[in-house]
Amino acid sequence: MKISNRYSMQTKIVFVLACAPENNYIEQALLATYSVRIHNPSALIILIVDDITDRLITDDRKKILNYISEKIVVPFEGDENMLYRSRWIKTSVRELIDGDFLFIDCDTIITKCLEIVDSYSYQIGAVPDSNLCIRQFGPSLMKATKKKVAPLDIDLTQEEYYFSSGVLYVKDTDDAHSLYKKWHSIWLEGVSKGVNIDQPSLAKANIELGHMIKRIPDGFNCIMYTQPDFAKDAFILHFAAYRN
Repeated sequence: MKISNRYSMQTKIVFVLACAPENNYIEQALLATYSVRIHNPSALIILIVDDITDRLITDDRKKILNYISEKIVVPFEGDENMLYRSRWIKTSVRELIDGDFLFIDCDTIITKCLEIVDSYSYQIGAVPDSNLCIRQFGPSLMKATKKKVAPLDIDLTQEEYYFSSGVLYVKDTDDAHSLYKKWHSIWLEGVSKGVNIDQPSLAKANIELGHMIKRIPDGFNCIMYTQPDFAKDAFILHFAAYRN
């Protein structure tokens, strides 16, 4: 597939990939980047990987390079596991990329042109977890979510949304940089408390900075295991591969 040298879409598309030899995450990322390129032929697509993952992009896996515009390799000292590496990069993306971007998890399929985000004025936009307001969480979802955020002393009963970190629209502004820096700092704190995932720390950073994250249309992060009914209208289908 030929990639246009002229990027008519102003917002960059960013994926973060960390993959151990036994995982199929590179293949997932290949499908995601391919689907972006099909519907957004002139988008600038950036793939950020750690150094171990970069060495795995060989043979058939090199096909992913046909659909991206740029690859950034982040080196790590030591043998941190892939979960740590992926979250370290994910919470640092704002410091690695110039310009506005739309971050998308790799376990996704993009089904439409995404250029509408160029018109967004939000500093940071996201979709609520499971496409629901917190007051709409069922008992099992609420219990599971409270357990995840408890080590970071977050009171969800005081919040309207618990945002998914799987798709994030991010402006290149001082405030957006500040939120990412706080997110990364709180995530590192969470790791020391056994919270390796990044969404609780994003929630806490958003609370501490006055709820900077605004809700964007649910179709930008359609969680397939909870909201399949509006999948036909979605921009991004999120399969949450760790659950499926």
